[in-house]
Amino acid sequence: MLQLKAMVGELMMKNELLAEKARLLEGNAPGFP
Repeated sequence: MLQLKAMVGELMMKNELLAEKARLLEGNAPGFP
């Protein structure tokens, strides 16, 4: 169970990083939907 929680936490952190990258890309590309 602890291992599963650790995996979920890691995925959530990766998702946050990806979301931040997407936000930065959006700011750099005005034509981005």
